[in-house]
Amino acid sequence: MTVADLLRAGLLRPTAAVDVVEGRDERGIRRITVRVADGWSFDVLPDRGLDIGGAWWRGTPGAWRSPIETDPGPGRGWGDRFLGGLLVTCGPDQIGVARDGALHGRHSATPAHDVAWRRTLSPAGVSVEITGTIDDVHMFGRHVRIRRAITTSTVDEALRVHDRVENLGLEPAPVALLYHVNLGAPAIAPGARVSIEAERTIAREHTQSVPDATVLPDPIQHTEETVFAHIGVRADDGTARAIVTTPDGRRTEVAWSAGTLPRCYQWVLPTRGGWALGIEPANAPLFEPERESEQTRAVRVSPGEVIETSVAITYG
Repeated sequence: MTVADLLRAGLLRPTAAVDVVEGRDERGIRRITVRVADGWSFDVLPDRGLDIGGAWWRGTPGAWRSPIETDPGPGRGWGDRFLGGLLVTCGPDQIGVARDGALHGRHSATPAHDVAWRRTLSPAGVSVEITGTIDDVHMFGRHVRIRRAITTSTVDEALRVHDRVENLGLEPAPVALLYHVNLGAPAIAPGARVSIEAERTIAREHTQSVPDATVLPDPIQHTEETVFAHIGVRADDGTARAIVTTPDGRRTEVAWSAGTLPRCYQWVLPTRGGWALGIEPANAPLFEPERESEQTRAVRVSPGEVIETSVAITYG
């Protein structure tokens, strides 16, 4: 049966199923599972800032998962706790050196609250939306609130994440954001082409295993990583894009709001058994010279000010 047949038969739940797992999964975290017929299936992680874990498009995996099977919990470094997943949000306190058991900031180590979901039926199909709030707050100062909405539907091939970031504090607050979109096999393969239109591309450090940002290498037998910065990313109608195409024609697109996320970074982990590609839209420098200045290290958001960001992932 097609999606249209399911809807005509009144079978809404099989068309777009949402299940809240109150216990903890095999990786030690709660999850909300979303399964859309002939579309996206993915896990939303309330304990990790409403980030996205495993993800499949029409049954084919697209997200990179780290070799760490279970989170050992607080007290361990981020390298011991990083489970990967389709989306790991970095910030909003900082996107620099990982610390306090979190990758580049506290977001992914902060549980979301007021988490809810809804399923909407229209003449065109069914859409699913997961919403929640993540606070970065200090008792005597900073209070940055992120209201997140994750959406997908039977008529839209994209998995979309929209954040409304507001400074609820009394003083201007630096807000650094980086969206770590992690792709794994078969969304990536040796020889896959990475296309990000930018004025120039620089490497944080040059490595023999990843000499070029545009082509993914074969897996290697030692641990090494490379990070590229794409400077002056070009955008059409306010949207920037990264397109990854494998030798067999599989195509993944990561699109984002260029006005609020004007930067893009690219992480390549060529190590066998951990092989990964990260596409990372951001609003602040990760390692360029301007990173050394407090004035450019993060966007300063005034009290009551709101900024909005969006990231959309299409895989097929």
